[in-house]
Amino acid sequence: MFTPPKDPSVAMYFIYALSALLLLYAVYRSLFTRLVTPEDYIKRANNYVSYFRSYNKAIQVLEKGLMLPDLKEEEKQEIHFHLGIQHHRLRDFATAAKHFDHVLPRIKKKKLEYSKGYLDMIMSYYNDGQEGVARGLYHQLLKKQHIDPRFGFVTSLDNRIFKEARKK
Repeated sequence: MFTPPKDPSVAMYFIYALSALLLLYAVYRSLFTRLVTPEDYIKRANNYVSYFRSYNKAIQVLEKGLMLPDLKEEEKQEIHFHLGIQHHRLRDFATAAKHFDHVLPRIKKKKLEYSKGYLDMIMSYYNDGQEGVARGLYHQLLKKQHIDPRFGFVTSLDNRIFKEARKK
């Protein structure tokens, strides 16, 4: 079995220093670089959530992203989508549903890329008392299963959304 030498050599100190520098550079790039594009704002918000579980800071970053001049409609929808996800995670379902309202036209597109956030979207509407919207969205996303099989994960919400309907 390999055991490291008792006194680390100069090469090992170099490797440790290089690893620390790479780690610092990665943190700098993910949290302190200048934000220019809507994608930059979304990535920064995701970094705050993944590194620190700071949903409020992620919301602040995304709201600043909405203030960018010359945003295209698709970019606004994407930022609203991520804002809705963050509010859903904070269990602020009414605000999440308001942000998801901006994303509803995107759902009607034929080629829609799958995201786990769609489950949050359905549950936000359901928990906000908009069961009809939640069920309609559920069925729309389920129909997209032939495009991307991952849309089949929507059926994991069956027991939550349709359990009351079965009891009646």
